[in-house]
Amino acid sequence: MHLLSSIGLSIIGYFVLMCITTNLTGMVVRGFFCQDTDFEDFLKKGKPRPYANMKISMGGRVDKGTTILFFIITVLFLYLLYRYLNIWAVVAALLLTFSRIPELLWEIRNGRKVTANDRPKGRFYLITDIMMLIIPLIFWWSVYNL
Repeated sequence: MHLLSSIGLSIIGYFVLMCITTNLTGMVVRGFFCQDTDFEDFLKKGKPRPYANMKISMGGRVDKGTTILFFIITVLFLYLLYRYLNIWAVVAALLLTFSRIPELLWEIRNGRKVTANDRPKGRFYLITDIMMLIIPLIFWWSVYNL
């Protein structure tokens, strides 16, 4: 593929890939790591109510089903990347996914979004920031080798 066209396609494709993997990762990770403490607090305040218990248990099943569905969609997405692009696109998508997980867990634990002023600190988060700089190069390599 021509060098300039591969650069243009990889820039556009990187942002599309980042949007898709961020949303899929968010759906799967929040499903695995979110706690139902709001519902438990609700039940502790008053008498146990059968209707409320039924709705809460239904919500738990729906949440688990949604998490499993989006996990399957994520695996299917990675397979389609491999099928229609190549293994380097899958590597870029996996690196995007794994670089998003620590910040997402920090958001879940602290209950607020990561901002420029309020960021998690440490070596692990520095490694994920460096990975975010390497991923566009890997994705360009995957597009260039089509």
